[in-house]
Amino acid sequence: MKYIIIALFLPLTIFSQNDKIHVYFNKSVDNEASNLVDAQQVVNIDDTIISYIDKAQHSIDLCIYNTTNTQIVTAVNNAYNRGVAIRYIMDSATSNSAINGLNSNINTIENNSTGIMHNKFVIIDYDIPENTVLITGSTNFTSQSINDDYNNIIIFEDNAIAQPYLTEFEEMWGSSTLIPDENNAKFGSDKTDNTIHNLNVNGTDVEVYFSPSDNTTSKLVNTINSADYGFYFAQFYLTENSLGSAIRTIYNNGVEVKGCIEMANSLGSEYQSFIDLQMEVYSYEDVPAILHHKYCIVDPFNQNSDPIALTGSHNWSTSAETRNDENTVIVHDLYVAQTFYEEFNARIRQVNTIDELENNFNVSILHNNYELSIEQLNTNKKTVLLYSLDGKLIYSSSFETNISINTQLFTKGIYLLKVYSNKYMKTYKLLL
Repeated sequence: MKYIIIALFLPLTIFSQNDKIHVYFNKSVDNEASNLVDAQQVVNIDDTIISYIDKAQHSIDLCIYNTTNTQIVTAVNNAYNRGVAIRYIMDSATSNSAINGLNSNINTIENNSTGIMHNKFVIIDYDIPENTVLITGSTNFTSQSINDDYNNIIIFEDNAIAQPYLTEFEEMWGSSTLIPDENNAKFGSDKTDNTIHNLNVNGTDVEVYFSPSDNTTSKLVNTINSADYGFYFAQFYLTENSLGSAIRTIYNNGVEVKGCIEMANSLGSEYQSFIDLQMEVYSYEDVPAILHHKYCIVDPFNQNSDPIALTGSHNWSTSAETRNDENTVIVHDLYVAQTFYEEFNARIRQVNTIDELENNFNVSILHNNYELSIEQLNTNKKTVLLYSLDGKLIYSSSFETNISINTQLFTKGIYLLKVYSNKYMKTYKLLL
């Protein structure tokens, strides 16, 4: 067990790590960023999820936006075959291709709202308090989310925090039995604020909120406003103005602010307003794969200023606040805050790395109306591959000068364009 001892002008205080809270990242971390913790990168983060599913003795409730990972579904089927009770909630608009392999005796339900069911959480053995596990975070159960994109999971081995998640699950399930009640199932704006929000996990204060019923954005604003020394964030979207305003306010009040945004130039993004103030905030649009995190960190190196790590499924957008089914967990803990900071510092270092690729990969990409044009600026033959976010290859071709792709053939959304030369490969994220 690690300890930190703070002396000097403060009374002698010893802090110990909470062994009931575990955080994992699927991409690189910077273990030099903190002397207190060593954040863990788990390359096959699905194996970690499966290991908990394999330990289930009584029940597993899964509330997952999209599932294309067949190994996880196989583990769920194995649990069912050994007598574990299974319930599965999913979004109606995603592919959920692996669900085709789910045992047909396992009941499922899809959302019936105008928003999306965007949660990613699993409750294991709620009826066996000593075995209860809650898994949440930003990770969808897809190959793209698990293997390529930047994501986190946070695991609580605690029955108390599972209680509000079970209440939320059964509100969407429509019953407390194994059989869903579609007539009673509530999603999106039909839900009510009916869960416990303030909990204690083995001595650590934790807050839990669900969208769109719980006014989650106001809790995010409160978290931002609590920063006295440092505020750090990694966000897929940051388009909610009240959150941007809160960040600008603490920055103007002298708090150190650093951040990374995936969709930095999307409609309504707060990114440019941060750049205008000369904040150290970076666009991740030109970095391969997708920064899918939805976390922030408050005062990770100041124990007496309430260090916080916040994560979950909730993008910092209006849709997440008003339409989508989401969850947010706020952990008041020095160790967890510094664990997230080690991942964050790796993202900052990555975006600041000057890659040789930038000087050798001369391609111009334009998207106008219904045409995607790729133009060669040197003479190397290249191959272009276009993937949907769930990892499906939908277009491929080789070219030496330029190429045009009719984007009317594809549904609207985010795509990954991979361009190869004989030596280099670069990935571009496109909104078509």
